[in-house]
Amino acid sequence: MKKTLFVLAWMICAVTAHSQTAADSAALVQRLDEFMKANSVLDIPKVIDYTYPKLFELAPKETIIEAMKNSFDNEEIKITMDSLAVVKIHPVFALNNGMYSRIDYSMVMRMQFKKQLNMDQEQVNSALTAFRTQFGQKNVWYNETDKLFNIYQLTSMAALRDEPKEKWTFVNIKKDDPMMMQLLDKALIEKLESYK
Repeated sequence: MKKTLFVLAWMICAVTAHSQTAADSAALVQRLDEFMKANSVLDIPKVIDYTYPKLFELAPKETIIEAMKNSFDNEEIKITMDSLAVVKIHPVFALNNGMYSRIDYSMVMRMQFKKQLNMDQEQVNSALTAFRTQFGQKNVWYNETDKLFNIYQLTSMAALRDEPKEKWTFVNIKKDDPMMMQLLDKALIEKLESYK
């Protein structure tokens, strides 16, 4: 009888845990979809609303918004995003009273140098070489008609639901990024990096 009760209690706990994980995953997918849409149209204030709030302990929200706006459109360069797509949502996991996941996604960054719309072939080739060194040979191409450099990237972000607990937030992650090490604890970084 004790064995039967134990098995029954274990099954109830397993079903409850599975239901909670399914609810967490559904909420994550909904927030992620909203976040990706805001990114695709470069709605920077909205993107910031979905950003991991601990980032604002390192720099004020307004400063980050202005820096992001300036990095995408300034006197020198204009950058747009295209083809943002979620490649993989890794399983949601619990750690230190929070829920987390790693999300792999791809995008094409389109860069236009405003002051050099009439770049000669040597300048284009020089820029292509620099971009290909940084992003990979096959990931960079130039559109002569639109005067745009296109850069394909496959990258990752962390989905976090620890502060605030009721909403998923996001932050890009890169191996050995000093900022990431300030935002996330070592155990969480190691777990996120363990997903391939």
